[in-house]
Formats: sequence, structure tokens, C-alpha cells
Amino acid sequence: MNISGPRSAEISNWLEDKGIRRCRVCDDSREGFTTQDISAITQTGAEPLTEAALSPAVPVVPVICNNCGNTMLLHAGRLGLI
Repeated sequence: MNISGPRSAEISNWLEDKGIRRCRVCDDSREGFTTQDISAITQTGAEPLTEAALSPAVPVVPVICNNCGNTMLLHAGRLGLI
């Protein structure tokens, strides 16, 4: 599997272990994936959006298909990165 970007070896091994060898949207396996470093997603509570309405962040690693742009958000803890 062709993966480039931060922590690509760890992410490639994890995807291989889960049987993910191609994009789940376009079915491409030639173009590979690009990763980014750990990001955080915050979920919001009730409207209106205030700082107090934000819940704790979820650490994710974006893995992007180089063919179609489909983006998988993988939990960094499950990947063993944090």
C-alpha cells in the first residue's frame, strides 16, 4: 500500500491489519493515500455555540485517497499514536 505523510508506516500497518488496501469510495489501489498529522475534532453542544458548549476534542488522523479525495478519520488512540 502506498501511503505518504506523517506516521505513514504505522498507519499503513494498521490499515493492512484491518484489510483496507484500497479506497472504499472509488476502489482505487494504485494512487495510494496521503496522511496528515494528528488533528482534533470538537463536537458542539446546544445552540448557540459558545466555548462552554464545546465538548472535549477527539484526536484523529486524516487519511486521504490520492485519487478521489475521500478522507477517513482514524482515531489516533486506536492507531497507537497517542
